[in-house]
Amino acid sequence: MKPKSVLKNLSRIIPFLLIILIFCFSIAFVYSQSLETKPDAVVIDENEASLRKAAEKKIAGMGLVPEGYTDFIVGKVRILDDWARVYFYSTDNHPPEKYDLIDSVTYSAIAYKQTSSSWTVVLETEEDFSKILNQAPVDLVSRDFKETFLTAFEANNTGEGSYLSETTDEYHVPGLPYPAGTGWTYNQGPHGCGTTLCALDFGTPNGTSTMVKAAEDGTITYVGDTCVKVKRDNSSFEILYQHIDPEDELDEDDKVDLGEDLGMSIGYTGSGPCSGLNGGGQRSYSNE
Repeated sequence: MKPKSVLKNLSRIIPFLLIILIFCFSIAFVYSQSLETKPDAVVIDENEASLRKAAEKKIAGMGLVPEGYTDFIVGKVRILDDWARVYFYSTDNHPPEKYDLIDSVTYSAIAYKQTSSSWTVVLETEEDFSKILNQAPVDLVSRDFKETFLTAFEANNTGEGSYLSETTDEYHVPGLPYPAGTGWTYNQGPHGCGTTLCALDFGTPNGTSTMVKAAEDGTITYVGDTCVKVKRDNSSFEILYQHIDPEDELDEDDKVDLGEDLGMSIGYTGSGPCSGLNGGGQRSYSNE
């Protein structure tokens, strides 16, 4: 082969060889960089960690776990400076049947800091919860939520429909109409009154039957075929226990005590004040 032919062939091959070499060097460089690059370290929020630890300790000592349910787990938390909201949940240990929802029990709490590193957690079931909730900043717990949940209407007897001030400690939280361990859903809405503060509804799943108990002391103002109305003591709120089969001995003007049996929940509506759209058990806290 002539020298000129060799040079000509080399001039054709060399560019391809250079491309291959550059490609190989590029792969080697990228691979070496990937070996040297370390993932960003996960930043642990010590403040949230201490809150969760305090919440876990608190809920574990409350004895609230229903039989057949898991221990409570600390779920979502929201921290605002030295205040926080904490949510707990426990689920049924038994696997659900096909298409069934998993039953769960939930609680909430307000937490606040006494020192730079110590959290105090107060559950909604505790006596001090109303006072602590009232003191919580409105950016964490809205005023509407406070007034709705704590049934502010006329709680200090200053007139029908009046609101309590931000500083009062005279709120009173009624109990829930279902025992711990019972699944329920919560809803609030205008209910014909044009305000979200008109009524709070607690409903059980369709097809369930549970003994409904008085959520607070009061006086019966109405007994219907499928509902009972109870006027709360010292308040303009009436509690409507709807979609239930009232106990035979209940009559108007009877006094009822917190925890007293009112009737088994049923899955159909009645007429008049007992009518409603919900096909399952429902308890309505309404401002009358």
